[in-house]
Amino acid sequence: MTRPLAGLRIVECAGPSARPGERLAVAFAGRLAADLGATVLKLEPAGGDPLRADGGDGSFAFLNAGKQSRPLEEGEPETLAQFLNAADAVLGDAASPALAQAAATGLRSDHPGAMVAVSLLGPLVPRETPASEFTVMALSGLLDIVGDPAREPLRLGGHQLAYSAGLSALTGLVAALCLPVRGEDGSGVPERVQVSLLETAIWLNWKSVACAAAGEPVPHRSGQSGDWPVVRCADGWVALVYQDADWPALRKLAGDDRRLADPVLATAAGRVGRTGEIGRIVEDYLRGLTRSEIHALARAARLPLGPVSSVAELIADPHLVARDFMQTVRSGEGPAVLAMPRLPVLWDGAVLAPGPVPPFGGDGAPPASSPALPKRKAPSRPLPGKRSLPLAGCRVLDLGIITAGAATSALLADLGAEVIKIESPGYRDPFRAWQGDDGGVDSDLPTFFRYTNRNKSGASIDLKQPAGREAFFRLAARCDVVVENFRRGVMTRLGIDYPALKAVNGGLIFASLSSQGESGPEAGYVSYGTTLEAMAGLAWLTGYAGGGPVVSGKDLNYPDQVVAIFAAGMVAAAWLKRRRTGQGAHLDISQRELTAFLAGEAFVSPPAQPRRGNAENAYALQECFRARDGWVALSLSSEQVAALARNGLDTAALAGRVATMSRQEAARMLTARGIAAAPVLDGAEVLARRGESWRDALAEGPDRRLAKGFPFRFDDVPLSIFADAPHVGADTARVLGEIGGFSAEEIAELVAAGAAECWRRP
Repeated sequence: MTRPLAGLRIVECAGPSARPGERLAVAFAGRLAADLGATVLKLEPAGGDPLRADGGDGSFAFLNAGKQSRPLEEGEPETLAQFLNAADAVLGDAASPALAQAAATGLRSDHPGAMVAVSLLGPLVPRETPASEFTVMALSGLLDIVGDPAREPLRLGGHQLAYSAGLSALTGLVAALCLPVRGEDGSGVPERVQVSLLETAIWLNWKSVACAAAGEPVPHRSGQSGDWPVVRCADGWVALVYQDADWPALRKLAGDDRRLADPVLATAAGRVGRTGEIGRIVEDYLRGLTRSEIHALARAARLPLGPVSSVAELIADPHLVARDFMQTVRSGEGPAVLAMPRLPVLWDGAVLAPGPVPPFGGDGAPPASSPALPKRKAPSRPLPGKRSLPLAGCRVLDLGIITAGAATSALLADLGAEVIKIESPGYRDPFRAWQGDDGGVDSDLPTFFRYTNRNKSGASIDLKQPAGREAFFRLAARCDVVVENFRRGVMTRLGIDYPALKAVNGGLIFASLSSQGESGPEAGYVSYGTTLEAMAGLAWLTGYAGGGPVVSGKDLNYPDQVVAIFAAGMVAAAWLKRRRTGQGAHLDISQRELTAFLAGEAFVSPPAQPRRGNAENAYALQECFRARDGWVALSLSSEQVAALARNGLDTAALAGRVATMSRQEAARMLTARGIAAAPVLDGAEVLARRGESWRDALAEGPDRRLAKGFPFRFDDVPLSIFADAPHVGADTARVLGEIGGFSAEEIAELVAAGAAECWRRP
């Protein structure tokens, strides 16, 4: 199989002033691009990437598999120019000399290009502001969401924010390469894409900020009192994940304990304030069972419980083994090999295996000339005007629900695709009722639904009726992409799975988002985001030093957020390939595999101590200290720790000083010394800083109300929210008529038979 980015050249260059979080995000985006088939040239400083010296933690190998490498001295502008003149895109931190050079001299002249600039804080905050990945998590509200409310805020294990920003960078890069050639002379004018860790973090934590904007209670970290606690069992831990419909099965698992017989506990509203009590009761029974036994019982009862797996266990996990998740690659110039996760998508059933880890300085000379790319075929519909968005001309049928699928399609709509949300008279997107029904005109547009479904049209078609299925087939024949995240087997039972739709549209891009993937022994296992954190290794890596595993919980549901950015990037890559070849694709995207992939270095070199609290290798001291009015996050290098100690401020003294100050006073005192520090903000405080330190993660729609915005921005092709979320069936008649080719009489017959539904104002 020809990989979707084959033939493209990308220069990756983190400059000398790049900070660790920026370097990680840039390298992660480059790894994704290499896995997708691009030739990625990593330009390293004369002494090599600093990660090469970290030794043993697996980061360099994981982030750089499949790339070429070449050292570049600061005084080699001519050599840099040669590399850039042969490149289609450049990836770097915002201060990278490669980005400055590309902006001045351009990239490959016969093809539109992309310049992706990654920063910690984005363009609204001065570049010289001390910051780290950790302090950005504080400013975004992410730290306020994770951990025990009686203890310090807690980071997710690994480098989740930096890698999430890498997902944003990759998706923005691929989208920019979908743009038509611009420039009066027909030459390519590179599109500048800006990605900040802060905007990405707020985009991930949108629920907290959305609640603040809507005047609803703002969630905070709840630990074991949260809806889905982590409890002990005979040989480890299990995430106790369940919904109202699962309550009878959960009671049975707990031996029908009489303490759970209170009918009030059968509903989420009745369990408020009692989930910790429920967790302790269920834990009493689970302590007599192993994770394997609990998993078997949960599978039989369709309970979405999440046994916490270690990385070593996942490497040998039968489901991941069956899906070839771990791949062996060569490392360096010698015979050494190591194992690492593959890209978490099966492309038409094929594994996109990583390439070898490059030795330092192994790929020396600039190319004499660039290979010609295949010419793009015309899109299925004419592109609009000269300022068209990247995915203009692409039409998407959106069967996505709740967050993962719906947010994927929302990003595609933001990038210019025409997205039609398909619901049914008998089945709505559950987000329409997630926060209740107020009975008003907008009762089917609660906050969470609005945030993930703006910029879409809406049609309601009963896919269980033959007439409804026929209508869907007629739409699919005239569309380019289908996105779905139903439970496995639903699409097949409805008769609208990929083989069926490919028969009517051979060029269709079919994106299947699922918890475990389309194949393998666990493909049918019921899961939510917290289930996946437990089963993918993230919970095993997250927690206080010496404590048990911790999950992000229902208020973040981290795996559901990141998969939307990743899946949008995969669809954009498939669209770019289809534009050149006319070929469609089936994208089998597993959220469990993506969650594991985002901790990839731990799979290369499993840590002996997986849970380290807020510590990380790049900093000698990284922690949250309590101030008078909350918490302050800080990251100090070994030099900074030593300098403070010389002034009588060891760790204990520093914590004591911060305790006498407000969060803002402490952050100002530390940043004035060049130390990365920030107050830990909640969703309301993050919202209050919109326009001051961030702007795009939430954006205003045509009615001036906020909705979920964008994890990246394009300098010359601005993204916007141009339409609010649709009512159920708001555009059914138009969609069936204009796209499906149905007459007004045929549409009326479908509605009369209940096979279609049109919105009526209450």
